[in-house]
Amino acid sequence: MLANIWILFLGTLIAFVWYWIVPSSSPKLRQLVLTIVSATLVFLYSIGGFLACLVLVAVPLLAQFVFRRVRNVWVFWIFMAAAAGPLIGLRLLTDQSFILSFGVAFATVKSIGLVLIAYGGRQKLAANDISLMIYFFPLFTVGPVERLATFTSDTFKATFDAKTFVYGVYRIAIGLFLVMFVCNDILEPLRSHYFGRTQVDIEGFSRSQAFGLIFVSFLYTYLNFEGFSSIALGLSRLFGIKVIENFDRPLLVSNIADFWKRYHISMGNWINQFIFFPLVIWMKKSWASYVATIIAFILFGMWHAFNLNYFVWGLGNGLGVALMHYGMSKKIFPLVKTTGPVKIGVGIVTGAVTLTFISWIQTFANLENFETGLLLTQKLILG
Repeated sequence: MLANIWILFLGTLIAFVWYWIVPSSSPKLRQLVLTIVSATLVFLYSIGGFLACLVLVAVPLLAQFVFRRVRNVWVFWIFMAAAAGPLIGLRLLTDQSFILSFGVAFATVKSIGLVLIAYGGRQKLAANDISLMIYFFPLFTVGPVERLATFTSDTFKATFDAKTFVYGVYRIAIGLFLVMFVCNDILEPLRSHYFGRTQVDIEGFSRSQAFGLIFVSFLYTYLNFEGFSSIALGLSRLFGIKVIENFDRPLLVSNIADFWKRYHISMGNWINQFIFFPLVIWMKKSWASYVATIIAFILFGMWHAFNLNYFVWGLGNGLGVALMHYGMSKKIFPLVKTTGPVKIGVGIVTGAVTLTFISWIQTFANLENFETGLLLTQKLILG
């Protein structure tokens, strides 16, 4: 949705005027306004994306209907497969754009979560709530992954608040600055033209150039995502909707487990709720949390892209977080109990190691193929 800034601007203006004209005493009508505008914008950007999301709205509703009559594991997995189907089909059968791919990817995790809620049977799913959750245009391509409660009609009873509006505009401005100036004008030229990311470019790298590439690439990925998330949060505030912050100073970390508590927070919450904890409960072993962590990260990698590079990304991050949790549970970490300036120094060193690893594996995942990733790794180690 954020791919075309003019369509986004026009859609936001129409939605904003139409939304606030509707009185706060008619929250369902306000909800309908946002749903219609959001679905229309997705349709204008991609008919295929619109249809894929239509399926993702229908699947949990149908699952709720069926689970009330038949509740067994086979029916459950049929609906889980149905919720994952549009994303798998897009990834395997079409050459879709990055923006559309992630729009449907975010919609897929929401739909899967809703199928799990329907299977639990403790919360009633309504078509109008699910439709807005799946199509809501500020969050369509960048998240965060919000809870269903954010999109129920009760959210839209508030009156217009000038402070909330100003804060929304402020967050949009911050996001545009990060995306259009810092990323597009500074980091992207460094990443693509000064360093280069093709196999031919990397073949001539020194070790310092290889490290330069991974740090610039990671900064680009993080700040671009942070910027778009800020825009999404600001756009949501224009309608009085408060969504979760997706980042909490992820560069100020001391280990990889801490990093993943601060980076893409909403997706981490979703993974914990719908993948990690169910796996731990299902396995019922002392080592279950470590295996569940690795599986969750591998699935997270495949959610990004179906290729070997992102499999390595998921496996590497999963192993890193699992080993950190193991070390902390066995009192191996921190290896040296320190206080004061020494503690700060140790934290800086371990944080630098963590961000170097994250920068490498993030860059590895986004290179053109597995061989290029191996070549970059070789340059980092051997020069």
